[in-house]
Amino acid sequence: MDLIGVRAGALCAVAALGVGLSGCGDDTEGSGTSTTATIAPTSYVTREPVTTTTAGPTTTLDPGDKAAAEQIYTVEAGDFFARIAEEYGISVEELVNYNEFPDGVNHVLIPGETIKIPPGAAVPGGNKGVTTDPPTDPTDPEPQQTDPQQTDPPQTDPPQSDQTDPPPRTTAPPDNCSTGSYTIQEGDTSRLAVAQKFDVSVEAMDAANQGTDGYSAFYVGLEIIIPAGSDC
Repeated sequence: MDLIGVRAGALCAVAALGVGLSGCGDDTEGSGTSTTATIAPTSYVTREPVTTTTAGPTTTLDPGDKAAAEQIYTVEAGDFFARIAEEYGISVEELVNYNEFPDGVNHVLIPGETIKIPPGAAVPGGNKGVTTDPPTDPTDPEPQQTDPQQTDPPQTDPPQSDQTDPPPRTTAPPDNCSTGSYTIQEGDTSRLAVAQKFDVSVEAMDAANQGTDGYSAFYVGLEIIIPAGSDC
């Protein structure tokens, strides 16, 4: 009985060993081969989007062009309405009405004063009809035109007495102690020059001409009042 038991135990051990080896072989055959993929970093550079800024259109006006906006002018010594209006290509009435002066064209311009130029006026600084000379009297004779083909040298002789311009008309007495009148001539560039000519102050002359139409324009041919001298 002991021998049979020993054999039976040995057979069981062998059988168990075979079953274990068979199980290992099955696991080896049943498992597949796995491949590990390595992901490399990208080969390109990520950039921020470019922002494009478009500047608005810029309008540059040349001298003589019409300005759509209002312009500002600072009065200088010797200025008068006709010269300023002509420089900006507008009429004296447009300039005076736009500034709404209570005294209208008789408004006295003071150096340093700022006046408004209405929209649609020309940009100053060009040669499109801009002059700095005061307007001439329409009754003055037109200048003689020279022949462009003339080859003779210009005359250098002094003008004869009968070719000189007549003296300015004035009723101011020699002693300058009473009120008189004077007609603006070529060369009277400012009120100060005329006031000094008659030894009166600009303030006194301005006060005497408050009712003189066109006094602020101070153009050639305008007849003004000369007050009595301050030393009378």
